[in-house]
Amino acid sequence: MGAIETAARVTDVEVDVAVVGLGLAGCAAAIEAAESGASVLVLEKMPEPLAGGNSRASGQRVLAADEVAALARYQHALNEPNPVPDAVVAAWAKGVGEVEDWLARIAEEAGMTCVRCPNPPEFPGFPGAESVSRSVTILPAPAGVWRAARTAVESRGVEIRYGACAVRLVREETGEVSGVVVATPQGDRTIPARRGVVLASGGFENAPGLLRDFGGFGRVYTLGSPANTGDGIRMLQRVGADLWHMRNRTHSGGLWPAIKVPGFDVAFQRGTVRAGSWLELAADGQRFHDESVAFHLTHAKRELHGVWLDLLHASLQPVHMIFDETVRLGGPLPPAGPRPEAGPGELMGWNSVTGAYRWSDDNSAEVEAGWIESAGTLEELAELIGREAAVVAAAVARFNAFAERGGDADFGRDPAAMAPILTPPFYAVEIVPGITSTTGGGRRDEQSRVLDVDGEPIEGLYEAGALGSTFANLFQNGAFLAECIVSGRAAGSAAARRAVWAERT
Repeated sequence: MGAIETAARVTDVEVDVAVVGLGLAGCAAAIEAAESGASVLVLEKMPEPLAGGNSRASGQRVLAADEVAALARYQHALNEPNPVPDAVVAAWAKGVGEVEDWLARIAEEAGMTCVRCPNPPEFPGFPGAESVSRSVTILPAPAGVWRAARTAVESRGVEIRYGACAVRLVREETGEVSGVVVATPQGDRTIPARRGVVLASGGFENAPGLLRDFGGFGRVYTLGSPANTGDGIRMLQRVGADLWHMRNRTHSGGLWPAIKVPGFDVAFQRGTVRAGSWLELAADGQRFHDESVAFHLTHAKRELHGVWLDLLHASLQPVHMIFDETVRLGGPLPPAGPRPEAGPGELMGWNSVTGAYRWSDDNSAEVEAGWIESAGTLEELAELIGREAAVVAAAVARFNAFAERGGDADFGRDPAAMAPILTPPFYAVEIVPGITSTTGGGRRDEQSRVLDVDGEPIEGLYEAGALGSTFANLFQNGAFLAECIVSGRAAGSAAARRAVWAERT
């Protein structure tokens, strides 16, 4: 049979399994396929210093569990009202029960240390939440889990090609996927994959067009790898994959308060603001929520009338954070990083982990750079950020009155987290929505096989990680990296076991 994808049939290598992406999911798939006896090639879009995808930028906590039946119930509850098939959730939960042993093994191979961390359930009232109590990570930080996994890939003799951007899948007239096309400076090259292709190319959080078309987002910015521009989505569409989770009731990874500055493709996630002299104003110049809520404990979700929803920043742009000198001196707005002494889960975010920038401890360098506006009066500050002076002054005066009498009549902010905004200079920074990860992609089964619009597997095509994740609504801390390992292992194993295409035709 001939191939439907006839362009660029120039080849320089042929392997059993081609893995697209060197994040944790791609690493897990490559390790599993290699251990099953398959020849494997990993194609990584980014140059080596910037490889690793969102897995590298995450907090490195991996959910672990013993009570897998209860964990499946918890995951079903998190996914509502977007149910995922029982078999897929059951396979995911069973795999999570195995991740700790897997991590301990690759950590030992790499000469690193696997440790447990407390990890309470983010939604303790949900059925099965009692199954969540710990996560596992690998030290030293940063990116210890991903670095150990990449070492395991390399130690198994798997070739990794950096700067290799996969652009299309090769699909035979029978409907089977038999390879992948890679763009190179010398032209497109086809990599035949005798047993299958695993797409572990991440999501589309740095694809403004896809975010607008599928999520309705105007201005949102990635907090993870700038490489996640939706390549996998487009490859899946071209071969007739059925898509799911392109927009859930909530954005599973969260729409986090973030700061976007000139010269950086990736936004900085704003961390916890410990001083109380600050507020946030929506487009109309009014406060719109309790700014002090520990949103990081529920992955940037808020409960409203018993329903969990995203934070409102994406819908109320532009949003500005207004604060005074006590907040500026209270610590860096984003996590400072990179710091060698950072503990598990403390250091995250692409800019911090890759060392692209270390935010100043007192925010002074960012004020000097003009990323944070500064003025001697609130009226002057309002002019700098394009807002009406009287509106800003009135909003701050109302906030100050609440803080002074110890009660927020508008949003119930904890009096202990409120202090009047009084100490000049005054500051403002625009707060934009930041995306850690998308979960949309191809509908998959429990073996990580990609399904077509009729619900049938597309032979030879597998998927792992955030691309087509099992998370369809809310998210539990540590579950994304667990998902990478579980789905990656399933995809790598299934691909390696599949009969060689040429032997079946």
